[in-house]
Amino acid sequence: MTNLIEMVEDEMSTLKNCVLMLKTGAPLGLVSQYLLGKLRKLRSSKYLPARDIYKAQTLEKDFSQDWFTSNIPNWLLTFEEYQFADKDQIEALEIGSFEGCSSAFIAQQLETVHLTCVDTWEGSDEHQGTEYADTIEQKFDNNMREFSGKFVKFKGTSFSFFQTCKTNNIYDFIYLDGSHRVDDVIVDAVKSFELLKVGGVMILDDYHWKYYPKASDNPCSAINAFLQIKKGYYRIIYVGYQLHLVKTKNPPY
Repeated sequence: MTNLIEMVEDEMSTLKNCVLMLKTGAPLGLVSQYLLGKLRKLRSSKYLPARDIYKAQTLEKDFSQDWFTSNIPNWLLTFEEYQFADKDQIEALEIGSFEGCSSAFIAQQLETVHLTCVDTWEGSDEHQGTEYADTIEQKFDNNMREFSGKFVKFKGTSFSFFQTCKTNNIYDFIYLDGSHRVDDVIVDAVKSFELLKVGGVMILDDYHWKYYPKASDNPCSAINAFLQIKKGYYRIIYVGYQLHLVKTKNPPY
């Protein structure tokens, strides 16, 4: 009976995600890729032990939330498919580092990485007005201490960070998990795509996030707009709660 309930809940969640995608301008082809992406679980399942190991390690660190470790099998499959282990040097950018759960994983997993972590460390809308918002940066610092030398912090908005970037095609890997506001998400996506090398991988988080009552106010709307703007310059790797893509060529800037 429990399995049946879980199956029904999973199907309902899938349906809600499809509705959100269609309401916010996703083409039918992208919805199809989302539905087919569920088969990816079979290929990524070999990385479930790695997920469990890292999840256990997080218990020894100063994390109050774990929104990340469920993504590890998909990340590792993408890293495998795009041969990250064979790269002599990986320049990585993370927009929205929070307490450092994904940051620490990147620093630990990618041996040759140099990671730039961009955050205000003030939390998102759901954290405002809480005492917890005052502890986020300290938690990040504690959790990343062992990786000193593999990362740099940029404390500020993503917009202020982008203003410091004088050249494009810098990064091999970019993870976007910053502001969830539509205007911010589309700017983060477009500007990050400019910084991504051809052949580089970008992962956009919270594609199916539903915090704001109006569908078009959630990240899905901005990500769909970004995908339309840059159509023809990327290839979708995976569509789920996160969206993975690879840059195939540079658009004219």
